[in-house]
Amino acid sequence: MAFWLIHLPDFICFYRIVASLLALWLGIHPLVPYLFTTALISDLLDGWIFRKYVKNHPAWRSWNPLPITLDPLAHFTLLISGLIYACRYLYHLSPLGTTSVILLIGSISLTLNSLPFVVKPRNARLYTICMTLLTHCACALMVMSPLVAWYLSYPSPARYIGAFGTVCLFYGLFLYIGDFKRLIRRPPPDFFSGPSAHTH
Repeated sequence: MAFWLIHLPDFICFYRIVASLLALWLGIHPLVPYLFTTALISDLLDGWIFRKYVKNHPAWRSWNPLPITLDPLAHFTLLISGLIYACRYLYHLSPLGTTSVILLIGSISLTLNSLPFVVKPRNARLYTICMTLLTHCACALMVMSPLVAWYLSYPSPARYIGAFGTVCLFYGLFLYIGDFKRLIRRPPPDFFSGPSAHTH
């Protein structure tokens, strides 16, 4: 396998980080909807390439022994940039108000992410509910970024055409290459292992 293909998911994730930060820096600008839209679409592309070509390839494991890529950082950057963008330019919140919104959403996310592991005995249904809710809320926040940018950066009808096109492109691409198992998150095999696990 070519070197560039093994590292392509990380290159795409790096683009998502740069595009998100650049969009936030530019503010209300004609280029921003395209930056947020391509950053959003890149989330599907890097995941598909990683699952199809890279995940089980020994060359990738030898280069990166950790079970992670730049993907979590790219997710976080797009989410935070989109939140700050909406708070600042759409809702005109102060820095304190924006920080409060981010902390509130972060607290909810941390609670959903931690709850299945701290409740004893561990429960598969609780895991599914929390992780599925967390996944769909994160997806909604990422989709929000280009929609807000289209609304602020262009007049009607271009703003609605751009926003509608972005939603159709994202969900159409998901239907074509997406991982449908992520729509409902099931516990991993090792979820019940450990001292807090129960026999099932």
